[in-house]
Amino acid sequence: MTKLKLLGSLVDTIKEQGLGRYSGFYVATPPIEGEEPIGYDYDENEPLTVSDVENFGEVTDEEVEEISKLETFPAKGKCPSWSHLSKNGKKNGELSSSELQTLKHHTEHQLSVEAAKNFDKLEDKFIQKYGRKITDFTDSYRPYSVQWSIFDYNHCIKTGEFKKINYHTFGVAKPGTSNHGWGEAVDIFDEDWQKFAKEHGKKYGWCWGENTSEPHHFTYDLSYCS
Repeated sequence: MTKLKLLGSLVDTIKEQGLGRYSGFYVATPPIEGEEPIGYDYDENEPLTVSDVENFGEVTDEEVEEISKLETFPAKGKCPSWSHLSKNGKKNGELSSSELQTLKHHTEHQLSVEAAKNFDKLEDKFIQKYGRKITDFTDSYRPYSVQWSIFDYNHCIKTGEFKKINYHTFGVAKPGTSNHGWGEAVDIFDEDWQKFAKEHGKKYGWCWGENTSEPHHFTYDLSYCS
């Protein structure tokens, strides 16, 4: 059974919330007339589980794309399962253009409307003090597809750790769960900004502390104040 077809069977498992069976097989693809069904032999007392995929090698980009179409993602290896989050009728990483606002001093970045307005106010104060806008501003709103494209899924499978592809540091959120996906987080490596935002951000709803291993990550959520 190919790895992709086995992963396809996991999709069916999650969607159907159970095991599909066909003539003694766990069905990975619908049977084609005149051909034997493609599947996986099973023992009635030991049904196929997600752990059966652990030794099938690395997941390809195409397989990650298939997995990303689910709302609840299968556990694989040491990588746990999780769900694509919704909040107030919105899906993480799938905000409409009307729900986003371009930042005044950084037209390449967008945040949710409220977060953007308050970020602009905070940066205006920063500019008054330092005579310049923020530098080393790398991330703001992250669409859902981008969250998947930067997530090192194979590393998560092997270790259970969450990190970006080609980065050694950890702390990236699981796709579909990131505050970047709500337009309520920024990554800024400007050390003057980091100090300034820790001192003055609360007044504008911006806090540091969601991930204390990341001095560059600030969130529009006062519950993360540290």
